[in-house]
Amino acid sequence: MNNDDDNPFYNLYQSYLVDGGDPAASDQNAATPASPSSGAPNPAKDSDLVSGILGKIWDLPNTALGLGLGVADSLATLATGQVPHIGFGNGALQISNLLDLRPINLGGAITFGDTQLYNGVKPGDPQEATPYIQPDGSRLNGFTYGEHERAHTAVDDRLGIFALPLYLGSALTHGWYTNPYEQKADQNAAYGTSPFP
Repeated sequence: MNNDDDNPFYNLYQSYLVDGGDPAASDQNAATPASPSSGAPNPAKDSDLVSGILGKIWDLPNTALGLGLGVADSLATLATGQVPHIGFGNGALQISNLLDLRPINLGGAITFGDTQLYNGVKPGDPQEATPYIQPDGSRLNGFTYGEHERAHTAVDDRLGIFALPLYLGSALTHGWYTNPYEQKADQNAAYGTSPFP
């Protein structure tokens, strides 16, 4: 039996989809590492791979919506002479260098499933002034836009087709800037806590 560490497709999947774009994280996150020389199966890696793939499939409708919006936003950006950037990171496809919509309060980043769109910011840019208010009235900082969006991708992969209606319902119930989904994404990005409300 082949060792998963020798499989380039498995390593690519681990790097970009499961471990949020950090190639070193797959080694750090393995609960029961298999010996490279033994070729023994690694149940922890196999379980992560299966649950990761199932989460991505479960989240396909949201990802498709994100891709559609990303294509439209990319075309609008190209029309201005600016070239969008497409890459992988933080557990998702990332489309950045899109039109800067911050002057009309629509900029920043947004996640739909496994698609993250960045308008006027980049995934690695620090989010110095998050607009989201924590339950104690504070605002968190010290993390990047990509780290915040990674939390949304993790939640979307778990909730699948229910992610968008639950998010919007929460925003209507609690308010946009006090939405528990945004509060938890900030907490996850700042402290590494659970991204789930």
